[in-house]
Amino acid sequence: ISVAPLTSGKGHLYMNGRGQSFPQWDGYRADYFSYDDGETWSAPVKSALFDDDGSSCERSLISFNGILYSAEPQGKERTDMVIQCSKDNAKTWTSKVSINGNEPGAYSDLLGLPNGKLLVVWEYKPTGNVFAKSIDTAWC
Repeated sequence: ISVAPLTSGKGHLYMNGRGQSFPQWDGYRADYFSYDDGETWSAPVKSALFDDDGSSCERSLISFNGILYSAEPQGKERTDMVIQCSKDNAKTWTSKVSINGNEPGAYSDLLGLPNGKLLVVWEYKPTGNVFAKSIDTAWC
């Protein structure tokens, strides 16, 4: 589960988690919303974000410069680490970029850098090593 602030109002938060507890959503994640700084949360709703190939990997999430970014492997057996973005507070995630091609990837984190780029770090699943890459956000 990851949480990030929304731009829709003060105290508005977005949380995204694995959707495996909701078999009716088959392959999608779960979204939760709070409008009171996390004191209360909505019931889970089907996310516009897909889960990975069925193994339900952790998905990183950040709000940076008014845009939500999220990273998770999208290929079979946790390959193809992809970053997606939402400019409408998690309603849609229309743009994405692959950062490691068909190479393995797993648990990740995102950080907004002072130069306007994103730093993404992810686990290279076969060895447990960690990789980092700075990427421009113009693709979003």
